Amino acid sequence: MKTIVCAEWGEPLFGYPATVILYQAGVDRFAVRYGKQFSERLTYERAAAEFGQCVMHAAACNGHLDNRMRGEHGAPDVAGIRRVGAAELTP
Repeated sequence: MKTIVCAEWGEPLFGYPATVILYQAGVDRFAVRYGKQFSERLTYERAAAEFGQCVMHAAACNGHLDNRMRGEHGAPDVAGIRRVGAAELTP
């Protein structure tokens, strides 16, 4: 199977077309690129976790979500976090 791009999230970074990219290279063979980081030979489950973690990290770095733990200095209570739709998260 030819390697294909399955999903992209974010803005161009380090010369790559998106911040986080998910590739599939075969049955249960995936890879995730996050900036200069490239994780390959991932199973479906590991790729899903890696892609999700990278998207959430990038969103936090871009100020789209508050990733502080409850009780941490300056962290709002759960009720104080504004819920946003996916369209608002896409840079």
